[in-house]
Amino acid sequence: MRTHLLARLRKHPRESLFYVLPLALALLVFTGVVYPRYRAVRLAEELLHQRQVQVSRYERNLQEMRSALKKPRVAPGELEQKVFQGSDPYVLVASLRERLEKVPGVNIRSFRIIKRQKIAPLLERVEVSFVLQTDIKGLAEALWQLEEEPRAVRLKRVSIFFRRSRQKEILNVTLNLEGLFWLKKS
Repeated sequence: MRTHLLARLRKHPRESLFYVLPLALALLVFTGVVYPRYRAVRLAEELLHQRQVQVSRYERNLQEMRSALKKPRVAPGELEQKVFQGSDPYVLVASLRERLEKVPGVNIRSFRIIKRQKIAPLLERVEVSFVLQTDIKGLAEALWQLEEEPRAVRLKRVSIFFRRSRQKEILNVTLNLEGLFWLKKS
């Protein structure tokens, strides 16, 4: 039958158009429409699978974070000891001043509260400026005393001006310290 069909097509070439045209049209539709659609569907399936894997990984991480957040890191009693407490922020200033006055060779020239920022209804972040006159040893000891402070104090800025006098070298130091203050109502 195949040889018969080929012989007939050789005799009448226009009849081959009826056989070849549907085949070419089917091939054209397949390469132009069906195959690109197939590739797009496959790509979408791969992307969906990757997203599902990523979402499951994020959910695991989220569950781990939630369980970590449920556990308190620090006991509330310990936090209370880390914060300065009193009726006004000068409790913080007085405590830091006492700490600095213990250091031999440190002369406190002035102090003042620079900034107060509310964090919570009764909790404030207070920035205090101390102007000291000392020598290098006194400055090192003062900084060590501040580091040993059991409550939360952060050294925000240090400014040092060096002055030489006849007898010795003097440092004029400005310390900006930041601490947390809890307002205790009487």
